[in-house]
Amino acid sequence: MESTNELGANQGAPVRPGKTPNALNCMIYGIVSASTAFFVIPGIIFAILAFAKRKKDHPTVLANPGMYKASEIHMKVGFGLAWLGIGLSGFFITYFALIISLLSYGANSYEYYDYDYDSYDYYDDYDY
Repeated sequence: MESTNELGANQGAPVRPGKTPNALNCMIYGIVSASTAFFVIPGIIFAILAFAKRKKDHPTVLANPGMYKASEIHMKVGFGLAWLGIGLSGFFITYFALIISLLSYGANSYEYYDYDYDSYDYYDDYDY
């Protein structure tokens, strides 16, 4: 009788690639995060969702990296794009704050001219 070890009878069989349930969602959320970063809030929300999906499946991929190679790639891409979405959202927050502050400064920087509308001296210069 043949003895089997801890891995079971299929030790010599090739490893079939597997997929984790949240890896593709992580990548999709990362793509959406990076593409909606201009709108700031959706970019941050989708980045957080991508981080949460990666956190759920990362231990599974680390336990058996050979079996979950595609899932590992999806999670790396999603994780990187989520960070890109966070960075771009931060950039756009700063950009919009700068534009608003410059516009408000420009709106308040004009000189105030006190026209005396009660006097009709201005109209005396014209011949009617």
